[in-house]
Amino acid sequence: MLRTALRPASLGLLALALALAAAFAALGNWQLERSRTHAEPARTEQVVPLVQVLAPSSTFTGRANGQRVATSGTYRPQDQLLVADRPLGGEPGSWLVTALAVQVDGGTALLPVLRGWLPEGAAPPEPPTGVVELTGRLQPGEPPRGYAPGQELRALSSADLVNAWDGPLYTGYLALEEAASPLSVVPTSGPAGDLDLRNVSYALQWWLFAAFAVLVWAHLVRQRHREEIEDSAEDAAWEDERMSADTTDPLPQEARP
Repeated sequence: MLRTALRPASLGLLALALALAAAFAALGNWQLERSRTHAEPARTEQVVPLVQVLAPSSTFTGRANGQRVATSGTYRPQDQLLVADRPLGGEPGSWLVTALAVQVDGGTALLPVLRGWLPEGAAPPEPPTGVVELTGRLQPGEPPRGYAPGQELRALSSADLVNAWDGPLYTGYLALEEAASPLSVVPTSGPAGDLDLRNVSYALQWWLFAAFAVLVWAHLVRQRHREEIEDSAEDAAWEDERMSADTTDPLPQEARP
């Protein structure tokens, strides 16, 4: 069968099958890309008021995870901490976290705000004064690692911040989308949007066509190989029959008409 597959005619068919398979695969990838661009944006990418997503001292739910929110409040400079050992781009540094006093029904609650990444050795900048309007992405708090007064945080955890800040806390934290020098934005992301299933189905169909093109070539080679075997068997049988007739002829050569 290998000899049949390596014949010029079979190799020509293989080249055609591979060209078709490559074209079909490219069309499948194109449809997959369209499924991403046509997908509905993830819910988390819409900026909504913080009050609609999370309340103070409440459980941080999946609905809040990665959600972009807007809120306002006043920074408390005395409640500012560094989260140690947070490299960014291979450079050592820390996260700068400041408490934002947010007005809620019944009083004030503290929202941990990740203002940005601070390079090692740089002085933490003071937060803006007065009422500020903030937009960022909610992130779940990290597992607690303990906190001692006067030291840096080892984890951005509400359970640790309870021992550092005085007042009701929001669970999780708000990572800002903008940062002023010397701070840098800490990269965050929300869940990806859903794919457009119609375009995904088209992509699968094109990929099946690509596989089918190669399978058709393999089937043709196998069929041609079988035909060659059958032809060889028929030729061998005819040759055996002819030789048998020559050896069993009872008449001598001179007696034949």
